[in-house]
Amino acid sequence: MSNHTSIQLRRSSLSFIALLGACSREVVDLGGATAGQNLERGSRCSESLIIDESVVITNQAELDALLGCEEIRGDFTVQFFADTDLSPLDSLRSVEGTFFLGAHAPTPEGLDNASLEAYFAEQQRAAEIVAAGWLPSLHGVESLERIGGLILYGIAAADLRAFESLRNLSSHYSGSFAGQINIDGLENLVDLSGLENATGVTTITLTNNPALESLQGLRVGEAIRDIFLQANPQLSNLEALSPLQSTAGMVYLEDLGIENLDAFATLGFVQGELALFNNTELENIDALSPMTYAEALVLQGNPKLASLPAFPELQQLDYFKAVNNAGLETLVLDFPSLYNLNLVNDNTVELSASVIEIGGNAALQSIDVRAGFGAAQVLAIYGNGQLASVDLGTLRRLDTLSISGNPSLTQVELGELQTVDSLSVLFNPLLSTAELAGVRTFESSFEQNADDPAL
Repeated sequence: MSNHTSIQLRRSSLSFIALLGACSREVVDLGGATAGQNLERGSRCSESLIIDESVVITNQAELDALLGCEEIRGDFTVQFFADTDLSPLDSLRSVEGTFFLGAHAPTPEGLDNASLEAYFAEQQRAAEIVAAGWLPSLHGVESLERIGGLILYGIAAADLRAFESLRNLSSHYSGSFAGQINIDGLENLVDLSGLENATGVTTITLTNNPALESLQGLRVGEAIRDIFLQANPQLSNLEALSPLQSTAGMVYLEDLGIENLDAFATLGFVQGELALFNNTELENIDALSPMTYAEALVLQGNPKLASLPAFPELQQLDYFKAVNNAGLETLVLDFPSLYNLNLVNDNTVELSASVIEIGGNAALQSIDVRAGFGAAQVLAIYGNGQLASVDLGTLRRLDTLSISGNPSLTQVELGELQTVDSLSVLFNPLLSTAELAGVRTFESSFEQNADDPAL
């Protein structure tokens, strides 16, 4: 997790808002809106409602000094300390940088024993504060309307309703951080209710939230940068993501409670990797069938996933991986629209996928490269205990073909295969390699297959 507490803001052209007089209440204007403001203020805002730099809070006295402040033109960071009370922030309406609750003290610059001992002692102290139930209430942030990004770590609060006034998450002074939501280690959080009004979300990172069941409350548009959901084992409702049509980066889903990917029915374009790891309840991914673009598709450790749908519209897929999916029985690679040709100096050149990896799928019985892939740099088929047949189908050229450790494999259909630069067929005791031995290769290796000589 990155810590933005050292960032210093450039000076803004907005002028400071002056005090209006010695009366018990006053009205100030901030960004076109008016708000009642109590004259009692902490030391940081005794002369101005605006703090024109990043703020790091390490104790309650520093929080109390923010009483009456309305705008922070930098990052706002609260480190772990006991009995934290956010109520002095009840006038805070805008944070131009990241709003970060639950930061650890920065790593010491020196590596001497004293510095490291102090650092690890601080880490232990923070862990004890979190274990005791740090920030059971977020009371104090109810006035927040604009922030550049949101990071919450180790908070005991059961909901995010204190953020209901939040309207915009994309006002970060650095565009690369704008719109990030990062929620990690919130033991009691069930959903994201409270964020319904917050627009501008660009990146969603939710990790280690054991009670999280739903993304209800999250507001996304048709496009986003990245989705990273990991170690939220009760999370089964992704409906809040249903408006998505494209991502500029990755979609990573690991250790969730999802049964399907129906929430992604309109997700057509994934610029990066779409990865599904260790989702123990995931039964089908049929909703992905209409996709048109993905850099990579990774299926690993999903024990109830039985098959892969056809992808009739998918035009780009560079990397495919299906590994350790215990319930996967058949694997049909059906991508009829994959674009396989390019022009180089007016000559047609066949494009190749980088890697196709299929291994450790205990129930897998057949592999069929039915449509789409014409060439690949690496095709590896290994350790599939019940695999009986492989049809290489549309593959015409492979840089490397490795078939190893498949004890039930009896048949490999070459399909359209013409050349393999490096061919390795090892430890498939029921497989005759006579046909494979006839493939044109630069180098080949055959060992402990059905018709190989005994060593």
